[in-house]
Amino acid sequence: MRVISGMYKSRLLKRVDSSNTRETMDRIKLNIFSMINKYLDNAICLDLFSGSGQIGIEAISNGSQLVYFVDNNNKSIKTIKENLKSLNITNKSIVIFKDYKEALTYFINNNI
Repeated sequence: MRVISGMYKSRLLKRVDSSNTRETMDRIKLNIFSMINKYLDNAICLDLFSGSGQIGIEAISNGSQLVYFVDNNNKSIKTIKENLKSLNITNKSIVIFKDYKEALTYFINNNI
């Protein structure tokens, strides 16, 4: 698995060692980011159900200033943190170990 565009293009990412997660295929990421890329400069993004963090990392690679990574799987959280550290972008991320409902409630209640 790799970053497909932006500043970190071609950098490899670790996969989550779990049968409960699936990585997003490169062509799907390419299609998504070709549509939203113009909105990413200095954006704040949410990668809900983060898995390995590849979608949020792609957003950072394409100019997002901050990404919230949310997942409720310990292996996913560990993998996200490893991937962020390997790219030296921990300062552009907040990793949240919560269920998606709890995380969304937190965001709403705190006007995030």
